[in-house]
Amino acid sequence: MMDITIEWFIRLYWRDRRLTPPEHLAKGEWENIAPDIAKHVWLPTTFIDHVKEVTKPSLLVAPESFRMQNDGLIRYSISVTTRVSCPMDFSAYPFDNQVCYFKMESYQFTAKQVSYNWFDPKIGRSPQIQSGQFDFDFYSVQQQNTSHQNRSYPTVMIELVLRRRIVYHLMNTFLPSGLFVMVSWLTLLVPHHQMPARMVLTITTLLTLVSMFAGVRQETPKVSYAKAVDQWMIMCVIFVFCVLFEFTVVIFLHERGKRTSKPSATPQVVQERRGRYNLTNRGRNTATSFTNHASSFLRFKPAAVTPAESDAGGRPHGEGQEVRVQCCLIED
Repeated sequence: MMDITIEWFIRLYWRDRRLTPPEHLAKGEWENIAPDIAKHVWLPTTFIDHVKEVTKPSLLVAPESFRMQNDGLIRYSISVTTRVSCPMDFSAYPFDNQVCYFKMESYQFTAKQVSYNWFDPKIGRSPQIQSGQFDFDFYSVQQQNTSHQNRSYPTVMIELVLRRRIVYHLMNTFLPSGLFVMVSWLTLLVPHHQMPARMVLTITTLLTLVSMFAGVRQETPKVSYAKAVDQWMIMCVIFVFCVLFEFTVVIFLHERGKRTSKPSATPQVVQERRGRYNLTNRGRNTATSFTNHASSFLRFKPAAVTPAESDAGGRPHGEGQEVRVQCCLIED
């Protein structure tokens, strides 16, 4: 349900035999009468269905007129601005066409008392009135009656056909989003080992589409179902996400292939590794045995020296002389 604001110039025609027409007028001429007389004569109680607001634009006086011909035909004209609600379906937005009906019916008098007919079936429209989003036309619908509480009231209808212009959405939504998807597809040509370049380009494209989608939803009508433009943007995001998912799978398969492509150890290689291991352990055991023998050989306690064994200077024999120790490494 959307609101439409329309400025109307409504002209009502009827004959009232209780009023005396001016006889000096020629046939077809109109006599202007003060509009205040409308408060003292009979007027059809006409209202517009589903109207939310009615205002009379005025500067000094209200824009209305009351005229009469010599045959008793009365024309009451008034300018009003109305805000009317119109049920719309936006499933195909922005490729949708909307049709709104405005019902003008009698509020007080039934169809047995008055009847409504179009004086001129053609509804005029000012050529200066244009819409940036729609091409529109008005059409008159023939008389029909509306039933309320077992009573029938005369009604005439106006059909408003709105055809949305899609150039705006083509230039601002469909074309940019389609180009972003194509740019994301170009990352498939980048070698997989250039991971930073592919990731930056894909993530940037994805974030741009998400931001564009949020902006589109702010401009479109707020409804609870998905519109055509929503489905388009969702598919664009899915396409870019698939590119990112494909790149992740390629990296995973490449890394797994590198691990499985390493050559397995042959029996000869295993024998060589075992020989090197035994040689290493043998060297470690030899070094340990040498350390134990050297420690046992060098651990001794000097014996006490007697005066008879000392020389003339009082030093023990052999003090100050070079002592050579020879160690032999014996392998068990």
